[in-house]
Amino acid sequence: MRSFALISLLILSINVLKAAPPKQNMQYLNVIEEEYPDILPLCDRFRQIDALSQLPVQPYGSAGSFSPTTLRYIKIAGDIKREFGDLRERHIVEIGGDYWGLCKILAEYTGFARYTIIDSKFNRDLINEAGIQNVRCINSDELDQLEPWDLVINCLSFSEMEFKDQTHYLEKLIQPAPRGYMIFPYSPKKETDFLTIDDFLIALFTKPSKGRLQPELPVGHPDHYILAWKPPSEVLPSSMKEKVSISAADNLAVITNRRCMGRLGDNLVSYCHAKWLARKYGFPFIYSYFPQAEAFKLSELDPSSKSFSSASSRKISKKKQIFEAQSSTVMIIPYFPENRLEYEKIPDHRDRPYFFVDWEDTEFRKEIIECLSPKKDDETAKPPEGYLSIAVHVRKGGTFDNTREIRCRPLKFPPDAYYIEQIERIARIYKDRPIYVYIFTDDLKPEEITKSFAAAVNNPRIVFAHGPYDPSKKGLFYDFYSLKNFDCLIRSTSSFSFIGALLGNYKIAIAPTHYVTKDNEVLIDKIEMTFNN
Repeated sequence: MRSFALISLLILSINVLKAAPPKQNMQYLNVIEEEYPDILPLCDRFRQIDALSQLPVQPYGSAGSFSPTTLRYIKIAGDIKREFGDLRERHIVEIGGDYWGLCKILAEYTGFARYTIIDSKFNRDLINEAGIQNVRCINSDELDQLEPWDLVINCLSFSEMEFKDQTHYLEKLIQPAPRGYMIFPYSPKKETDFLTIDDFLIALFTKPSKGRLQPELPVGHPDHYILAWKPPSEVLPSSMKEKVSISAADNLAVITNRRCMGRLGDNLVSYCHAKWLARKYGFPFIYSYFPQAEAFKLSELDPSSKSFSSASSRKISKKKQIFEAQSSTVMIIPYFPENRLEYEKIPDHRDRPYFFVDWEDTEFRKEIIECLSPKKDDETAKPPEGYLSIAVHVRKGGTFDNTREIRCRPLKFPPDAYYIEQIERIARIYKDRPIYVYIFTDDLKPEEITKSFAAAVNNPRIVFAHGPYDPSKKGLFYDFYSLKNFDCLIRSTSSFSFIGALLGNYKIAIAPTHYVTKDNEVLIDKIEMTFNN
């Protein structure tokens, strides 16, 4: 039995190594170091996994030597803790845990009350040798015997099941689970051999839940997605430090945003990035003026850079520079894009720094909403009652962006097919609701986009409408503050709609994350979704 389990683990490790080449394996380490540094001191305890399982290892910088499989599971454990917090009182159920490494890592990192592994090939001897307590193994036909569970986990084994078994797990285990973290291949359309993303979402939407769907990063496999959910009322403690004012800071260094030459959205993203880093690491924040900043309450709530005299300034390109800053230094956080694909595809961004920002941090989100509130309340677009309403932000470039800009940034200017597909997806999920779709766009002829979308979707349940073309400042803010009035949002990676999305509380919000080019046409092949049902 043990030899069979070891062979299975060796095959799994080889498959992970093939799917994620050395460069991508190192990206797992980069994520761990940047986002989950608190797990690194425990790495010596995790080496027992590869030793007992006899998996081949290789060196990974500060983490030491691990198999690619175990390194990936260390990163996944970091995801789970960030998503669900303290697990010491939780009953965790893992689907297909013949690779027991995640159980060991979570036992050391987060703790748990009980851990049930559903796998007929599970080797109990390895768990006993590793000294992990409160672990039980059952077969898939014993789901009715499960005691109440708090969190269900699956790392790909679900995708290896037959369709009838997937349906069984979905009904008996996944749908009733208050929390879940699942990795599986993305299947956008109905097939006979795998449940679709929409099948999962429809099942989860039968009860109150909030969560996210996004491609697995770093890329373990091009088609792997993460689906995570939890109760809407569950709020984790903020990771931000107490706000530091300039008056109390004496000669401390301060953090500020860098003014962008681009649109309003880019300046707002830069502002939010700098504000997060200041709050995350306990530095005073001062805002540097950018065009139209005076329209937001931030100009009243945040001290201006004009009010701070500094001995020097420094552009920050690495996190360690923040901690090396001398007193009375202004640390300038440059603009950097949120979508990591832009670093690979756009030469201008390759040398830019990337800092992780936890946009789900409740206290940070609350502060951003307050600071980006308008000084003056103006009229906004409001959907009619009785409909599920969808705001669709279609960036076309208007009179601002040139042809080169549009060609180089397909995620900011996705093709119409992307928007149409996502409208159809939401209509499938809410199959019994009348739907109102409102098009926000910078295109000079919004009525033509609206007619085109309506004809392509061709659904009598859906009513389409659009706003006027108004490139003025008033029109800009009309769109910005109208987005939050809708139930759902479909957007590009435009900074404008990205920040606008932070102000709303959407049932579903969708954005593109990856594209491919086929016959000189751009196809959006990956999306991310947040939901709060």
